[in-house]
Amino acid sequence: MEPIRILQYGLSGSLAGIEKVVMELYRNVDREKIQFDFLMMNNEEPYFKDEILSYGGRIYQSIYQRGENPIKGSLWNYNFFKKHDEFATIHCHVSSLLSIDRILTPYVCKHIPQRIIHIHNAGEGKETKSQLKKLQKIRHKLPELATDLIACSEFAGKYNFEEIAFKTVPNCIRTQEFMFDSNARKVMREKLQITDKRVIGVVGVLRYQKNHEFLLNIFREILFRNPNCVLLVIGAGPLETVLKREAIELGIEASIIWAGKQENVLPFYCAMDQYVMPSRYEGFGLVFLEAQCNGLPCVGSKVVVPIEANVSGLMEYIDLDLPAQYWAERILNQRILTAKERCEVSKTCSSFHCDISDYAKKFEELYFKGE
Repeated sequence: MEPIRILQYGLSGSLAGIEKVVMELYRNVDREKIQFDFLMMNNEEPYFKDEILSYGGRIYQSIYQRGENPIKGSLWNYNFFKKHDEFATIHCHVSSLLSIDRILTPYVCKHIPQRIIHIHNAGEGKETKSQLKKLQKIRHKLPELATDLIACSEFAGKYNFEEIAFKTVPNCIRTQEFMFDSNARKVMREKLQITDKRVIGVVGVLRYQKNHEFLLNIFREILFRNPNCVLLVIGAGPLETVLKREAIELGIEASIIWAGKQENVLPFYCAMDQYVMPSRYEGFGLVFLEAQCNGLPCVGSKVVVPIEANVSGLMEYIDLDLPAQYWAERILNQRILTAKERCEVSKTCSSFHCDISDYAKKFEELYFKGE
């Protein structure tokens, strides 16, 4: 029996939260029964291209953005889906509903039985009047566009779907990959020459959403109070040059380690003492799960980072409207766990109900429901 084919839409060519979640899902579904194909945005190649091809997945890159030219975009969409009638489901991963009509056209809605809109983000509440008007039109059409509405958190769902019924499925990770390792901590701290430092870390793409510029101001306040601290920044992105320049202007560059994009973040988590990310908006905040499974006390933005992300009790939430000085004091007052305590937290992380195996089972059931 041939596996059912699920078309995954909404991934970019970068390595970010959506890409991580979808690939972990792909690794853990029963691929003898379910096969994923990928329709890329912006003609990009997926970050996990080789792995996708090794699993038997197909990659389609030439999606024409309807926003650039609605007529050509609609024609491209029609021709693509007329040629490819093998999909039982289209699973749309989006951060906002604003662009969903680019993919879920009337032809798609008529010919693909199951259409999942999966929201992975909330916003800042800064939509323009025209965007708000379009959102209301799209919400009105949701019963025709989608058979299933999914959100990664209650907050993200309410922000996008408002009063329309949806199902919350919190993001998950492969918990075993983020367990604390005291030897990895020792090796990485020696490598980075931070053996005697208090290390505050962050993992994420260097872009507006993650609010690294505010983190730099917080870290300056931290250094005023405790000069023995180091900020360990994992990730790359469009704001990298701007952020490095700002660090120099703030006079804190000597206490920052810019580690860049990393394939294996585990040893870096192990080297940290705390995890801090003052995001402007989030759908879930997958990195907070990773950090907690590593036994790290975490600090995130109040309301912005959903309560579902606090799986271990190690999360603290601070209002973004509060000044950097307040954040700094709260961070420094947070208790640092010993290596033994972090090991204990890691051992219990399977009980946090955030493991990818449970997540995969939920979506297997959802996909077969649409059969």
